[in-house]
Amino acid sequence: MTIAKGDPATRRSHVPNDGTAEAAAIERARKGMLHEGRELKRTRIGADVLCEALLRQGVDVFFSYPGGVILPLYDILGDYPELRHVLVRHEQGGAHAADGYARVTGRVGVCMGTSGPGATNLVTGIGTALLDSVPMVAITGNVPSALIGKDAFQEIDINGITLPMTKHNYLVRDADDLPRVVAEAFHIARSGRPGPVHIDITKDALQQETRATHPTEDEIVAGLPGFRPNMDGHPRWPATASSTPRHGTSSSPSPRRPRSPSPGRSWVSASSTRRTRWPTATWACTAGSTSIGPSRARTCSSPSACASTTG
Repeated sequence: MTIAKGDPATRRSHVPNDGTAEAAAIERARKGMLHEGRELKRTRIGADVLCEALLRQGVDVFFSYPGGVILPLYDILGDYPELRHVLVRHEQGGAHAADGYARVTGRVGVCMGTSGPGATNLVTGIGTALLDSVPMVAITGNVPSALIGKDAFQEIDINGITLPMTKHNYLVRDADDLPRVVAEAFHIARSGRPGPVHIDITKDALQQETRATHPTEDEIVAGLPGFRPNMDGHPRWPATASSTPRHGTSSSPSPRRPRSPSPGRSWVSASSTRRTRWPTATWACTAGSTSIGPSRARTCSSPSACASTTG
């Protein structure tokens, strides 16, 4: 299987020799079989809405480990064979797998865990995604709504834990909110500076019957009036990274504001051949300073003049 890095628009299959005519025929046949008999013979519940929302966002694989409160999702997962479930051996491995998947494909990585220890095991991977600006959606289950805050079995305030390491997080108690929440989470994760978004869903919301519809892209943007990331960048910063000269490789000054000189240090660049010139005529020299205090005071005409006298 070959994966094009940084090409989120390309949907890659898991068929060997991807890209050949034989592999394409196998993939068409496989997808045709997956879509057969899709009509549900039961009530549509919140877990169905979650799977539908993931498919609408282009998700075809997610990394998860089953647990008590997310079993309603696993009960109906067989009705959505387009979603490939990767069974990890530990939730932390699932979070890092989703992180790596997003880095390679350029798409949003998805990981999932149950309440309590299953949710806390995702924290390291979520923090990694935040610091490295990786788009990821972490989904966790929680105890039924009536038991939240009652110290129920495997209940933890995972929203409070992930609050400082996510772009946004949600606690869903009503299945009717799932289509909007999932759509907003993916929009936030991939827009502006990419990063992780956490969705916490109660068990009764996964089991609740619902007829909620999925929002359009315009409705998603309209529902986030406070989220308008600036895509232009700072006006004083170069347009591209390639236009920023490296220290010692160009005679043009650095766009960054240099730091003040330390005592006994000269203003010498990394190339050791160019000294920074300042418009001020004089400056206070502390080259003779000691740990007790300045041994002498003088005024030099420039930092370079002081550097030449101090060696």
